[in-house]
Amino acid sequence: MNLVGKTEATDEPIALGMERHLRSGRITTVSKLVQRESTLMVTVNGIPTMRICCSASHLAELACGRLFTEGLVRNLDEIETITLHDDPLRVDVELAGRTWGSHSAYLADKSGVLYLCEDIGRHNAFDKAIGCALLDGVDLKHSLMFTSGRVPTDMAVKAVRAGLPLLVSKAVATDKTIEMARTYDLTLICRASSSSFDVVSEPGRM
Repeated sequence: MNLVGKTEATDEPIALGMERHLRSGRITTVSKLVQRESTLMVTVNGIPTMRICCSASHLAELACGRLFTEGLVRNLDEIETITLHDDPLRVDVELAGRTWGSHSAYLADKSGVLYLCEDIGRHNAFDKAIGCALLDGVDLKHSLMFTSGRVPTDMAVKAVRAGLPLLVSKAVATDKTIEMARTYDLTLICRASSSSFDVVSEPGRM
């Protein structure tokens, strides 16, 4: 991976003047250090992908880590170049080889895969697949969804509202998501691969 450029942005606290009101009624002017908040835009292969409120330090590391934990890259070898910019504060990421800068959602039933939808956002890919099914009159109660992204509670909410009985992810779920799946009778499978998968919703459910 190549790192290009640098940024003059700083996360050093800034001194701001403010009024201090005392119980006695006296008002004085004081100077206090306040934490700086910056907004970082991350593009992947030229596509605006995420906007992050952050402290302006280790920005390349932040972008790299976020892409990995969001499932957009699987390892550092998939990142070819990271370029830092100052005005506006931006990190441009160029991926090597195949573009992994999008999430996938597969909707299937017992006949096989019905739809494959992709988007830079995992929620959007999910919604696209559901929209395809609705427009074609597919019975979602007899379908399953596979998502490439991790599964927070809002993804489980989507599955429950759609009436899906089974949600599968190659990534992981949170404790709240697992609790929700158990409450609403949603079979939730995580860490799915060709060699194994974890049924996290209920032991013995499969």
